[in-house]
Amino acid sequence: MAERILDTPQRLWDAPTGTALGHCTMGSSLSSGVMNKFDGELLRMFNAERYVLLIDHRTHDNKLPRLRVVFKHGYTPLDQLKAWVHAVEVGMKMRQGSGRSEKDSDIIRMAYTRVQEHFSAFIERLRERGWDVSAGILVAGTPKVLVEWREVGVEPKKDI
Repeated sequence: MAERILDTPQRLWDAPTGTALGHCTMGSSLSSGVMNKFDGELLRMFNAERYVLLIDHRTHDNKLPRLRVVFKHGYTPLDQLKAWVHAVEVGMKMRQGSGRSEKDSDIIRMAYTRVQEHFSAFIERLRERGWDVSAGILVAGTPKVLVEWREVGVEPKKDI
């Protein structure tokens, strides 16, 4: 089977089967209206990341999920790749039927746990095979929307 890396921008694929898993917009805006369904615990999970991954049920293509990634100020190419891998994991969980009974936040959380367990080894394998994961060309397009992020429940620092 041919590789589908960057074949169709924004399309998520299951590499072993070639099955489409959904779409992912990299560099989405929080004003896209998908934030209102998320709980504080899920948002706290993203405090340590430079991105937030959201499921948008308002737009679908042939019942494939639409995911949106919002990047925080200071994100790197590695953050882009991690967000993309996280989106693929969410798409796989939704395709496997995990999405039927679980809330969006649970699906995102389960996928995040899997990414956390395997991402470092994945990056190491890419580097061993000659990939420059810091080059910034692994994900098509340049996100145009950034957000300033404050930890949930933490007051911003004030200049005195």
